[in-house]
Amino acid sequence: QKSFSGAAVAINPVNTSYANACGDSATYGVIYSRTDGANGWQKVFTSTASNTRFYAVSPDYKTNSQRVHAGGKFNVAAGARNFTYSTNRGVTWSNFVSVDPGDTVLAIAIDSTSGSTYSNILYAGLGNGAGARKSTDGGSNWNTAQLNTHSIIAIALNVASASTVYLSSSAGIWKSTDKLVDPNNTTL
Repeated sequence: QKSFSGAAVAINPVNTSYANACGDSATYGVIYSRTDGANGWQKVFTSTASNTRFYAVSPDYKTNSQRVHAGGKFNVAAGARNFTYSTNRGVTWSNFVSVDPGDTVLAIAIDSTSGSTYSNILYAGLGNGAGARKSTDGGSNWNTAQLNTHSIIAIALNVASASTVYLSSSAGIWKSTDKLVDPNNTTL
Protein backbone atom coordinates (compact mmCIF):
# COMPACT_ATOMS: atom_id res chain seq x y z
CA GLN A 1 0.00 0.00 0.00
CA LYS A 2 1.24 3.49 -0.88
CA SER A 3 1.82 5.91 1.96
CA PHE A 4 0.21 9.34 2.17
CA SER A 5 2.31 12.43 2.88
CA GLY A 6 -0.10 15.15 3.94
CA ALA A 7 0.46 18.84 3.29
CA ALA A 8 -2.81 20.45 4.44
CA VAL A 9 -6.15 19.65 6.09
CA ALA A 10 -9.20 21.90 6.11
CA ILE A 11 -12.53 21.50 7.90
CA ASN A 12 -15.55 23.40 6.66
CA PRO A 13 -16.48 25.68 9.61
CA VAL A 14 -20.10 25.99 8.42
CA ASN A 15 -20.63 22.22 8.26
CA THR A 16 -17.91 20.43 10.23
CA SER A 17 -18.96 17.01 8.88
CA TYR A 18 -17.04 17.94 5.73
CA ALA A 19 -13.25 18.04 5.57
CA ASN A 20 -10.50 17.63 2.99
CA ALA A 21 -6.82 16.72 3.13
CA CYS A 22 -4.22 16.97 0.40
CA GLY A 23 -0.63 15.97 -0.26
CA ASP A 24 0.94 13.14 -2.23
CA SER A 25 1.19 9.38 -2.29
CA ALA A 26 4.28 7.88 -3.95
CA THR A 27 4.84 11.18 -5.85
CA TYR A 28 1.25 11.37 -7.15
CA GLY A 29 -0.84 14.32 -5.90
CA VAL A 30 -3.88 13.13 -3.94
CA ILE A 31 -6.92 14.64 -2.24
CA TYR A 32 -8.97 12.94 0.47
CA SER A 33 -12.49 13.87 1.53
CA ARG A 34 -14.51 13.22 4.67
CA THR A 35 -18.27 13.75 4.55
CA ASP A 36 -19.53 12.04 7.69
CA GLY A 37 -17.84 14.01 10.49
CA ALA A 38 -16.01 10.90 11.67
CA ASN A 39 -13.18 8.77 10.34
CA GLY A 40 -14.64 8.12 6.89
CA TRP A 41 -11.73 9.48 4.80
CA GLN A 42 -11.84 8.51 1.14
CA LYS A 43 -9.31 9.20 -1.60
CA VAL A 44 -11.28 11.26 -4.16
CA PHE A 45 -8.56 12.34 -6.58
CA THR A 46 -5.14 11.11 -7.72
CA SER A 47 -3.12 12.98 -10.34
CA THR A 48 -2.38 11.20 -13.60
CA ALA A 49 1.35 11.95 -13.59
CA SER A 50 4.10 11.49 -11.02
CA ASN A 51 6.10 14.25 -9.33
CA THR A 52 2.97 16.19 -8.46
CA ARG A 53 1.70 17.39 -5.08
CA PHE A 54 -1.10 19.39 -3.50
CA TYR A 55 -0.01 21.92 -0.86
CA ALA A 56 -3.22 23.79 -0.02
CA VAL A 57 -6.89 22.93 0.38
CA SER A 58 -9.78 25.14 1.50
CA PRO A 59 -13.56 24.75 1.52
CA ASP A 60 -15.89 27.60 0.62
CA TYR A 61 -17.50 28.88 3.82
CA LYS A 62 -20.81 29.95 2.30
CA THR A 63 -23.71 28.05 3.87
CA ASN A 64 -25.01 26.38 0.72
CA SER A 65 -21.77 26.20 -1.28
CA GLN A 66 -20.29 22.80 -2.01
CA ARG A 67 -17.03 24.14 -3.43
CA VAL A 68 -13.61 23.06 -2.20
CA HIS A 69 -10.40 24.57 -3.63
CA ALA A 70 -6.95 22.98 -3.83
CA GLY A 71 -3.55 24.13 -5.05
CA GLY A 72 -0.08 22.75 -5.62
CA LYS A 73 1.73 21.66 -8.74
CA PHE A 74 0.22 18.75 -10.61
CA ASN A 75 -0.39 17.22 -14.00
CA VAL A 76 -3.70 16.30 -15.59
CA ALA A 77 -4.58 15.30 -19.16
CA ALA A 78 -4.57 19.00 -20.18
CA GLY A 79 -1.00 19.44 -18.89
CA ALA A 80 0.64 21.11 -15.89
CA ARG A 81 -1.75 22.98 -13.58
CA ASN A 82 -1.58 24.40 -10.05
CA PHE A 83 -5.19 25.10 -8.97
CA THR A 84 -8.42 23.10 -9.00
CA TYR A 85 -11.83 23.20 -7.42
CA SER A 86 -14.62 20.75 -6.77
CA THR A 87 -18.29 21.71 -6.92
CA ASN A 88 -19.50 18.76 -4.83
CA ARG A 89 -17.57 18.98 -1.54
CA GLY A 90 -14.50 17.28 -2.93
CA VAL A 91 -16.08 14.12 -4.27
CA THR A 92 -14.98 14.87 -7.84
CA TRP A 93 -12.39 17.28 -9.24
CA SER A 94 -12.57 18.41 -12.85
CA ASN A 95 -11.83 22.15 -13.01
CA PHE A 96 -8.07 22.56 -13.46
CA VAL A 97 -6.42 25.91 -14.20
CA SER A 98 -3.04 27.60 -13.91
CA VAL A 99 -2.87 30.52 -11.51
CA ASP A 100 0.59 31.32 -12.84
CA PRO A 101 2.15 28.78 -15.23
CA GLY A 102 5.18 26.99 -13.84
CA ASP A 103 4.75 28.02 -10.22
CA THR A 104 3.40 26.12 -7.23
CA VAL A 105 0.31 27.24 -5.29
CA LEU A 106 1.30 27.07 -1.61
CA ALA A 107 -1.66 28.87 0.00
CA ILE A 108 -5.33 29.61 -0.69
CA ALA A 109 -7.71 32.02 1.04
CA ILE A 110 -11.39 32.60 0.29
CA ASP A 111 -13.40 35.80 0.77
CA SER A 112 -16.72 34.32 1.90
CA THR A 113 -18.34 37.79 1.87
CA SER A 114 -18.12 37.78 -1.95
CA GLY A 115 -20.50 36.12 -4.40
CA SER A 116 -23.99 34.80 -3.80
CA THR A 117 -24.08 31.02 -4.32
CA TYR A 118 -20.33 30.52 -3.81
CA SER A 119 -17.44 32.82 -2.91
CA ASN A 120 -16.02 34.37 -6.06
CA ILE A 121 -12.98 36.21 -4.62
CA LEU A 122 -10.05 33.89 -3.96
CA TYR A 123 -6.38 34.48 -3.23
CA ALA A 124 -3.44 32.21 -4.08
CA GLY A 125 0.08 32.36 -2.67
CA LEU A 126 2.76 31.12 -5.04
CA GLY A 127 6.25 29.70 -4.53
CA ASN A 128 9.44 30.43 -6.49
CA GLY A 129 9.17 34.16 -5.73
CA ALA A 130 5.98 34.47 -7.81
CA GLY A 131 3.99 36.41 -5.18
CA ALA A 132 0.21 36.42 -4.85
CA ARG A 133 -2.69 36.32 -7.29
CA LYS A 134 -6.39 37.09 -6.98
CA SER A 135 -9.42 35.63 -8.74
CA THR A 136 -12.75 37.45 -8.91
CA ASP A 137 -14.64 34.65 -10.68
CA GLY A 138 -14.30 31.71 -8.29
CA GLY A 139 -10.91 30.52 -9.52
CA SER A 140 -11.38 30.24 -13.29
CA ASN A 141 -9.14 33.25 -14.03
CA TRP A 142 -6.38 34.89 -11.98
CA ASN A 143 -4.86 38.37 -12.03
CA THR A 144 -3.49 41.07 -9.71
CA ALA A 145 0.12 39.96 -9.40
CA GLN A 146 1.69 41.39 -6.24
CA LEU A 147 4.85 40.75 -4.22
CA ASN A 148 6.44 39.05 -7.25
CA THR A 149 9.83 38.64 -5.64
CA HIS A 150 8.41 36.71 -2.66
CA SER A 151 7.11 33.20 -2.10
CA ILE A 152 3.78 33.47 -0.28
CA ILE A 153 3.34 30.53 2.10
CA ALA A 154 0.16 31.57 3.94
CA ILE A 155 -2.77 33.93 3.37
CA ALA A 156 -5.43 35.04 5.85
CA LEU A 157 -8.36 37.43 5.65
CA ASN A 158 -9.47 39.69 8.47
CA VAL A 159 -12.96 38.43 9.37
CA ALA A 160 -13.93 41.88 10.64
CA SER A 161 -12.91 43.53 7.35
CA ALA A 162 -12.61 41.35 4.25
CA SER A 163 -10.72 44.12 2.46
CA THR A 164 -7.70 43.39 4.70
CA VAL A 165 -5.54 40.51 3.44
CA TYR A 166 -2.43 39.21 5.25
CA LEU A 167 0.28 37.40 3.28
CA SER A 168 3.21 35.56 4.83
CA SER A 169 6.64 35.18 3.24
CA SER A 170 10.18 34.65 4.49
CA ALA A 171 10.52 38.47 4.53
CA GLY A 172 7.67 38.81 7.03
CA ILE A 173 3.93 39.44 7.13
CA TRP A 174 2.50 41.70 4.42
CA LYS A 175 -0.80 43.54 4.80
CA SER A 176 -3.06 44.69 1.96
CA THR A 177 -5.85 47.06 2.92
CA ASP A 178 -7.72 46.88 -0.40
CA LYS A 179 -8.01 43.18 -1.36
CA LEU A 180 -4.74 43.31 -3.37
CA VAL A 181 -6.05 45.95 -5.77
CA ASP A 182 -3.22 48.51 -5.52
CA PRO A 183 0.37 47.34 -4.78
CA ASN A 184 0.97 50.66 -2.99
CA ASN A 185 -1.56 49.52 -0.34
CA THR A 186 0.38 46.33 0.45
CA THR A 187 2.97 46.96 3.18
CA LEU A 188 5.35 44.92 5.31
